[in-house]
Amino acid sequence: MFSVPAPLNVPIRTERLVLRAARADDVDDLYRYMSDAEVCRYLRHEPFGLEECRRHVEHWTFDGIVSRRWLRLVIEINGHHVGFVSLDRGESDTAEAGWVLDPSVEGRGIAYEAATALLDLGFGELEMHRIEARPDPRNARSIRLCQRLGLIREGHLREVTPVGDERRDELVFAILLAEWRHG
Repeated sequence: MFSVPAPLNVPIRTERLVLRAARADDVDDLYRYMSDAEVCRYLRHEPFGLEECRRHVEHWTFDGIVSRRWLRLVIEINGHHVGFVSLDRGESDTAEAGWVLDPSVEGRGIAYEAATALLDLGFGELEMHRIEARPDPRNARSIRLCQRLGLIREGHLREVTPVGDERRDELVFAILLAEWRHG
């Protein structure tokens, strides 16, 4: 039976960012970018409505930090919520990483800084052996981020993700503990 470990050591502070648990007042910020069809174009779901954002934030505030099975951390810059990073743990010591940014802060290295901290957490405190990312093949920014982080492209999964009336492809990128910070 799965036992609930102690909460993770968050917030995480980087040079410019704070990665923290979600709070009730994050709903409007999450809605600002997750209701945008352009932001969700490469994600595994349609844009969120306000109530859906509210449910997600409620779920993230408790389960995300306590369970260690999955994690959503808000990216904050100067007190402003500008996106989130995620880590979804499989049954073993493998996890899938993800990231979503408000378009107003793209192109400033924020995703790289946040994802680096997320991978440090995954390979450190969470003791992962392998971390994957599965971007949509059309998402050039996310693919470049995977490459910049040192993830290796391992495959192309065709029509694997149902979103609305279509099935989308995913690329598989991964990095192993032995490769992280040693490359």
